[in-house]
Amino acid sequence: MKRFFLTLDRGTTALALILACTLLATVSVLGLWQVATRFILSEPSTWTEELLRRLLIWMVMLGTAVAFREGALVAVDVMLNKVKGQARVMVRDLAGDAALLEGLVTAP
Repeated sequence: MKRFFLTLDRGTTALALILACTLLATVSVLGLWQVATRFILSEPSTWTEELLRRLLIWMVMLGTAVAFREGALVAVDVMLNKVKGQARVMVRDLAGDAALLEGLVTAP
């Protein structure tokens, strides 16, 4: 059972990373399109700005989830490098609790 959940965890993390990278590429192309229509054609695209905003939110949420899972959050790394022993465990637990609390507060 443990092996199943670890495989599921790795799969969902990989999927979130792929989606976040795909959204980054999409946002880049749409951003270029928005700039081109605004400054080259002098007629800004009406739909790209709202779509960009929504895709950026999803990209950041998916990317943050992957970074949290991989232990790659910069602020947490700095704090963990500064403390040792029991304080290190407390910082790690506090960071996890804060991330969970943020998820509960910002959930729709």
